[in-house]
Amino acid sequence: MNINSLHIISLEIPYPPDRGNVIGIYQRLKSFHEAGIEIILHAFYKEFKTPLELTSICKTVYLYPRLPMWRIKNLDTPLYIQSRRSKPLLEVLSKDHFPILFEGLHTMFHFNDPSLRDRQKYVRMHNIESEYYHQIAMLESNPFKKLYFQFESRTSKSFSQRALPLVDGIFALSSIETKALAALNVRTSWVPPFISQDLHIPAGLGSYALFHGDLSIKENELGAQFLINEVFNEIDFPLVIAGFHPSASLKSLIRKNSTIQLFDTPEIIQMNSLIEHAQIILCPFIHTTGYKMKLLQSLGKGRHIITSKISISFQELHPVLRYADTVLEWRSIVNELISKEVTEEQK
Repeated sequence: MNINSLHIISLEIPYPPDRGNVIGIYQRLKSFHEAGIEIILHAFYKEFKTPLELTSICKTVYLYPRLPMWRIKNLDTPLYIQSRRSKPLLEVLSKDHFPILFEGLHTMFHFNDPSLRDRQKYVRMHNIESEYYHQIAMLESNPFKKLYFQFESRTSKSFSQRALPLVDGIFALSSIETKALAALNVRTSWVPPFISQDLHIPAGLGSYALFHGDLSIKENELGAQFLINEVFNEIDFPLVIAGFHPSASLKSLIRKNSTIQLFDTPEIIQMNSLIEHAQIILCPFIHTTGYKMKLLQSLGKGRHIITSKISISFQELHPVLRYADTVLEWRSIVNELISKEVTEEQK
């Protein structure tokens, strides 16, 4: 895109950059700003806050409340998209002719509105959402939540098939997803995640193994449980679990283990410190969708990183990761890395 001004529609307020998609969106905003592009940011929220930090990199910031799920308009569009519809947003977009970047399928409710007919429209995909919700549904035990995730998966697939071929371009998150999206007969480019250039990998030894992530997400909770129950039950080395909104059951499990410490919803500075002082970063994954942003966050500040073999699909990361699948592999690699120092030459 050869542009001077750009509308960016974010699925949530991209500050503070402390998890997943928010990190990527915030870093993209910074990169566009540094490239001299004026950004008109539109962001949806569940809880209102005033992100003053964004005003230094965006020309204008507009905030819109997400609508409750029960205010649906139809049954053929995902509810996470319907919750992000806004007449004020459409009115602002209609005032000029600047290109529009939709951050995720989530923000595309108005993409085909007649008032935007002649606009350049691009989509930064965050996942193959139909597959993402399918995998969540497979993990969910609550029957009502399972039905909801199945609905979102089914409608995400149909929405993608009819909507994405109508945009001017798609920016995919990984090489694998680039191929999948290109099958929709739309111009698709692979643009890897945007991350901070402030890299600092400490030398020497760390003090503990670290698992971090949004603990309200089922995959991450299951990952923490796996490490506690299957891996570190046989390893005499401290384990730290850090992340957002851990469940009562996870808190209870951690309290039963004297060598495991929980950091509940840490601030960015504390989270970065936890990564920098860890000896090993543990990244077990179940889902194959999306790009694991905490892998990249850990690579820039952490010593040794172990992840699941499904992450081998991200070929560009092979040289800097260790891979485990079975419990025995996880235990073996953890024990190998506990006393392995990072030298100044390796940093």
